[in-house]
Amino acid sequence: MEFNFNLITQLVRLDWVKYKKKYFGLIGVFFVIMFGVLAIRIYQHDLHDFNDFHHDVFPFFFLIGGVVMCVSSFQEFRNDETRSQYLSIPASTLDKLISKMIWVLPVFLLISYGGYFLFSSIANGILSAFSERYEFQYFNPFAYEDHILLKIYWIAHASIVMASIWFNKFVIPKSFGITLASILAFALIMALIFRILFPELFDGLFTVTRRPNIRPSVAFEDFMKGPFVTIVKVIGFGIVPIYYWIVNYFKLKEKEA
Repeated sequence: MEFNFNLITQLVRLDWVKYKKKYFGLIGVFFVIMFGVLAIRIYQHDLHDFNDFHHDVFPFFFLIGGVVMCVSSFQEFRNDETRSQYLSIPASTLDKLISKMIWVLPVFLLISYGGYFLFSSIANGILSAFSERYEFQYFNPFAYEDHILLKIYWIAHASIVMASIWFNKFVIPKSFGITLASILAFALIMALIFRILFPELFDGLFTVTRRPNIRPSVAFEDFMKGPFVTIVKVIGFGIVPIYYWIVNYFKLKEKEA
């Protein structure tokens, strides 16, 4: 594997030049829609607090925007001409992959969190100036409990990028299928671990016992509170994203062959 920081920087700049208008256009559409919804709710007297509105809306903006960013990360593969041009760029597979990682991780997080903070501040300021019922408030997009939005995005982003590499058409439904299959596979693995470690809690292969005299043992409760949480975190936040980025690397290398 070859790594060239200068080439990675040039690839990131190339994506910026090619796609900045498209991304800013999508952001603008999102903001116009949300500003309109916010204004309608104020007009209908259905809004009690600005931050309540933003707290409900930001997850949709963030997660939908994340899907769009990941799905379009390799949009060069959508037709034969741009695919050939991109694959012929004199940069290693690792350089190309890292340049896309920069876009879907730090750049997207900066744009989504910073952009929504800016939008919410402007919207709150304008609308509070025209309505005495509301006071200006700053919205903190990091205020979600346990940073759940970041965790969801971190777990899912690499599998959606994989769909962008693998599929040339219908990327969104196919990436949804891959993500769903990954969730089901993870659930099955966890069920098998439970079945092997705690057979006394099952009547059949996966049928949980309903006998009232059977209760989880102290060892089971300790496992659920300690090692199980650690296992889930290691698999979800460590193994799964890394696995998909490794698959992405070899699939991209296969396309270059």
